[in-house]
Amino acid sequence: MQSTPVSVSSGESVKVEGINCIMPASATATLTTDSTREPDEEKGNLPQAAQDGSNQDESHIVESHKETTSQESLAARLRRSCCSRRGLCLNACALVVVLLTTCAALLWPRDPTWKITKLDLDANAFVAAMLPGGNPTPLNLTADVGFDNPNFVGTTTEPSTFKVHLSSGVLMAHGDTSVCTVGPRASSSLRAYVTVPFNEVLTQKITEEVMANAGLLKVTAEVQTLAHVMGLRVRVTTRCALTSDTMKVLSTPEETLVEKHCTYSYSL
Repeated sequence: MQSTPVSVSSGESVKVEGINCIMPASATATLTTDSTREPDEEKGNLPQAAQDGSNQDESHIVESHKETTSQESLAARLRRSCCSRRGLCLNACALVVVLLTTCAALLWPRDPTWKITKLDLDANAFVAAMLPGGNPTPLNLTADVGFDNPNFVGTTTEPSTFKVHLSSGVLMAHGDTSVCTVGPRASSSLRAYVTVPFNEVLTQKITEEVMANAGLLKVTAEVQTLAHVMGLRVRVTTRCALTSDTMKVLSTPEETLVEKHCTYSYSL
């Protein structure tokens, strides 16, 4: 509060705070009046302005809080959405892995087993070809082969070709097989038509190997087969190491094969 001095002459009347005062003639006085007293209107207006500013601040805080809450809610929804999508992707991947594993277990090719069930040959032609001084001529024979399909799908094979070589690498026989159809986890048979191109050189090579192995003849055979499996054309290559007992050729020819080791490869 600021005071303002007022000069009063003698005999003048002065009203101070609602009181009339008459100064003596011989006296002068300096009175102090409050020139900074705030009007009642200002007393009332200042708190209202402050209140309005406070309301605006609170409104701004509320709006900021709402905006922050909205952003946090959006972020939470995005996180939940991402987690849901990630979970779906993981579940889908797991399902695909299970399906592929199951399909691989069911459809992965398993090697068949086989054996010669019947062998037809001209015994006289065979003896004449093998005896020293004989007249070797090509020998034709047929072999029936029974086999088991361990796979969960069936197949039909096209006519196949094969070759048989002595351990020295000399071609001993060649031929082809008939068409064959077999069901899933079933048994079937096919017929092989074999030609042995006997000549003096081949006869001598066979005799040398049989004598060196105590009557056993060791050969290698390779078969190329095209199989139709579930609409696919699969190339099957079979390689076998075979051991035959030549002493049984004339008596029980279907028992000539005494040992076999085969490998199979598959391609599209």
